Amino acid sequence: MRLKRAFCGTGAVLTAIVCLFSMCAFRSPVLYKDGFQGAVQTIPANYTRYYDAKTDAPAAIEIGFPNFSAANASDGNACAPAAGTHLLSFWDAYYGNLIPDFTARKYMPALKKEYWKSSDDTKLTAAQQTLYSLMKTTSAGTSEANFKSGLQSYVNGKGYSVSYASVKSGSGIDLTALKQAFAAHTPVVLFLSPKYNACKYISSGGMDQFTRNNYVGAHVMVAYGMHEFTYVSNGVASVETFLDVATGKQGETFNLMRLEDEYCDIQDAVAVNVY
Repeated sequence: MRLKRAFCGTGAVLTAIVCLFSMCAFRSPVLYKDGFQGAVQTIPANYTRYYDAKTDAPAAIEIGFPNFSAANASDGNACAPAAGTHLLSFWDAYYGNLIPDFTARKYMPALKKEYWKSSDDTKLTAAQQTLYSLMKTTSAGTSEANFKSGLQSYVNGKGYSVSYASVKSGSGIDLTALKQAFAAHTPVVLFLSPKYNACKYISSGGMDQFTRNNYVGAHVMVAYGMHEFTYVSNGVASVETFLDVATGKQGETFNLMRLEDEYCDIQDAVAVNVY
């Protein structure tokens, strides 16, 4: 009887393990879909930060990064292909045939500087539509796995290779690895769900006024720099960390995302290198 009870107990444990494995194995991947159709929910969350003194410890890709909205509204939930197009536009500045007959950066004599092309270029639209297909994007969105395989297929087709390196640490980002990526001129793709934020700010007379939206949804966008703001107020110092981001959202001028925030759920953060 003892052996029988022991066997039955072992069977129950094995059954539980099998059930748990089945649940994990068949869990549906997150589909990232916020784009022209917007997030599931958008919550304005403007705020003002007052301070007596402020410093910044920035880190960024030296040549900057393109920042435009998703190239074609008819693509629907196209945030993943849009993020991929941002990456192609960036790396096209190094490898000129990633986007055929396209010049990623042009010199502006009046400003004596180069600038990134915007999404009104038909070549960018064509590249995004190709990624839409290669990433197997549907009206439901794009999985991280399909984002990676689709971008790899596109880059390989142009005669180059692509590598992915996660800089995620726990529920956040390994800031040391992130800074190393930016120093190596490598952008980082952010897979965000179920909540995220985007903002911009202006400084005036001892205060930073943030215009900000909190979002409920699943979104892909690209980070290309960061800021560690140290605020000192009444002798007390506190640090807020922001990423420079290309959101890909139509008509949105926000270019920052605040880390260590209730609305900052990072599923993965992946440095993307083309070579």
